[in-house]
Amino acid sequence: MTAEQRFSQRARRLLDATPLLAQADTTLVQQLGVRARRRLLPLRHQCIDGEEMRQRIFFVVSGSFHLLRQTPDGEEVLVSRYGPGDFFCLAAAFSGSGPLGYAVNTSPAQLLSWALRDFQALMRTDSSLGERLLRQMAWQVEQERQMRTLLCCCRAENRVAAYLLYRRQACRPQPDDAQLDLKPLSLTAAELGLARETLSRCLHRLQRQQIIQCQRGQVRILRELGLRLLVGTGAEAGQGMSLPDS
Repeated sequence: MTAEQRFSQRARRLLDATPLLAQADTTLVQQLGVRARRRLLPLRHQCIDGEEMRQRIFFVVSGSFHLLRQTPDGEEVLVSRYGPGDFFCLAAAFSGSGPLGYAVNTSPAQLLSWALRDFQALMRTDSSLGERLLRQMAWQVEQERQMRTLLCCCRAENRVAAYLLYRRQACRPQPDDAQLDLKPLSLTAAELGLARETLSRCLHRLQRQQIIQCQRGQVRILRELGLRLLVGTGAEAGQGMSLPDS
């Protein structure tokens, strides 16, 4: 099997699992396939600028991305993370403009993308596509809501444990020993509402307890139950908090 065939097979498997294309009509899938553009980003920290994000819809086949935005004083803020099976810039199909900011890959990556005008043209000819787009966006909003709920833990260590569980769940069906990339730690800390030094201390403490293995911002979960127990102790502080399913 060629590299191109392997890519196509992986992309189709991931797309079929999304709310956007689950049990979709074959004609719709074929139309999207014809219009898709494959993009390889072999190096880290390659940028998809705001102009391109206003003109295209993206789907991550492999690798990971950060959606970043700069504050008025020039500070870089992490808005969202995307990994295999995630779409980004979907709202542009309705609003006509992409998110403010830019995307940067944190590892070698492969993408599919579609011109915004192609998606909008398909929506005019196939009403189900608009409904499917809304379903996909609602699913992604629910994932974000789940993370925010988990982060209601008051203690920093419980909050970090909840975040690692959320990121681990988002990685499935990758192998259970897959690494979580938290780099740069300064952005992850900001996402958690913690100081970078506090995040580092929490990770080191979890490593001493042999719950995780951490090296240079790469985390491997050794005992998921240990994280779940930590999150459970913060449940009273975060009322209504639920754990991601294993």
